Amino acid sequence: MNIIDFVCGLKKGMMGNKVVTLTEPKLLKRGNPLIGQEVRKITFYSNVGLGISYENTINNKREKNGEERDFEAQKPSGMSWEHFPFILKSDKNPSQKYLRMQFYANTKMKSVYLINGKLATLSELETIKKFLPKRSESGEVKVVTIKLQNIMKIKQANLTARFNMLS
Repeated sequence: MNIIDFVCGLKKGMMGNKVVTLTEPKLLKRGNPLIGQEVRKITFYSNVGLGISYENTINNKREKNGEERDFEAQKPSGMSWEHFPFILKSDKNPSQKYLRMQFYANTKMKSVYLINGKLATLSELETIKKFLPKRSESGEVKVVTIKLQNIMKIKQANLTARFNMLS
């Protein structure tokens, strides 16, 4: 089974999912001693929502606060829905697919870094942190969009699938 079939078969709107990703972090280049080395990040997400409508989430929050349910979500920038509410595709490269995850107050995220296939040392971790670009948080609800090719594992209740493995 491929990842799109698996993801589209998940129960919509379910919380408590676990996702493991393998990515190549974007690091600042100027003065970075790690340039030229293979730096990878494995991230473990627990208690994320999959198949959740961002628009409904915002409107539910508004309703709880006594506000109108009049929020309309914008189309994700540079993307279109392919299998709503799970899979997005790039407008420029339709073969590039993404999974949308929603975070909650009790979502946990832990990352480990690898350099040239080995766990980064404490001093290497300090260097990585020094050269990670600053990110801003925005929006009422945090959603993260991940390339399908970067997903190693998804677990929802008793369904588990493993995908890309470390080479």
